[in-house]
Amino acid sequence: MKKLMIIAMLLGFSAASAQKTNLDRLSEKKRTEYLLDVSKEAIMKYAPGWYREDGGYKIERLEWEDPRHIERKGKVSYIIIRYYDANKESFPSGFSTEVDVNEETGKVTDMGFGDGYGWGGLDYPELFDFVPFKKWTPGQYDIKK
Repeated sequence: MKKLMIIAMLLGFSAASAQKTNLDRLSEKKRTEYLLDVSKEAIMKYAPGWYREDGGYKIERLEWEDPRHIERKGKVSYIIIRYYDANKESFPSGFSTEVDVNEETGKVTDMGFGDGYGWGGLDYPELFDFVPFKKWTPGQYDIKK
């Protein structure tokens, strides 16, 4: 009987944690807050020189259908695009950062930057040795030390 109670509790905890990370179940306000927070945290960790607050943001919901992404087909991501002040700087991509967050797990999976480059696989950080970007001067696209 005791074993059954423990198993039931474990199943309940895992179901509760799964509900917490399912972003589609959150209200739009809570989801937006979460996505902005998690994207800012990832940018500040991996590429702080690309973080901008002065250009606004856009959040898109993407259902993966592209056959080149078989592992994501049918899954959902939220894309958080942060813009920049075009009076101060200019980037070829039209944004400063683009952060992809997995709808089911709430984890950041990919990041793109204003220069057109980016990283994938951020949901598996143990596989990569990331070197954060340095602070870049406005309009500078090449990495210099």
